[in-house]
Amino acid sequence: MSAKLDDLKKVAELHMQREVDIMETVMELDNNDIELFYRWYINHPYSKGIRELQQIVRNKTD
Repeated sequence: MSAKLDDLKKVAELHMQREVDIMETVMELDNNDIELFYRWYINHPYSKGIRELQQIVRNKTD
């Protein structure tokens, strides 16, 4: 296994832990705030960029 793959796995694991933290926080919100957060999240430039990168990766692995 390459060092780059090991590094990627470490970064991905940290990312997944942060996602769990986010989900736990979202579960504490009321429905209105969840909706407001969702709209903010899907329209954030990073979120849009990540979706574009995901599509590139999907196309590369197909």
